[in-house]
Amino acid sequence: MRGAGEARCLVLMDLTMPRMDGVEALRVIKARHPDVRILVLTAHASDKLVFSALQAGADGYLLKNARAKDLFEAITTVLSGKMYICSVILDQVVQGFLGNVKAMDSRLEVLSQREIQVLRMVGVGAGNVDIGTALFISPRTVEKHKSNLKRKLNLTTPLEFVSFCLEQGLITRG
Repeated sequence: MRGAGEARCLVLMDLTMPRMDGVEALRVIKARHPDVRILVLTAHASDKLVFSALQAGADGYLLKNARAKDLFEAITTVLSGKMYICSVILDQVVQGFLGNVKAMDSRLEVLSQREIQVLRMVGVGAGNVDIGTALFISPRTVEKHKSNLKRKLNLTTPLEFVSFCLEQGLITRG
């Protein structure tokens, strides 16, 4: 008897296929049979391929050099309705995430203290005149700092400024 959330059918597949791209095959299978669980068993460990496979609907990702014990665990986990990612890929994904976080944090390092002050004030919705008055600079100088911030941080809209400030902890919700 199956437990709640357990699947009946599992597809174990590689991403290297003779006629169709494996990621595309994943999409087709999931579109036609959404209840089917798919465990990718492949030699490919590139971030791009892992992300593409998971985005296409893979329920698990395991490298071919895995031990039999890991394969059994992956099959059991995926059939129980949970996601399985082997430790090598999981470490790779976490390292990529941490690298992205560090890259975001380093974006602040390219800013001057004055630019950070302007950024905070823009993030809370202050206008050029108010920012200028608070920082004892002209509204035109504020506009120049905002232009530099847009270029350095690749931000264009006021919402992007607010989101960036929230992500970086420069402002808080409230």
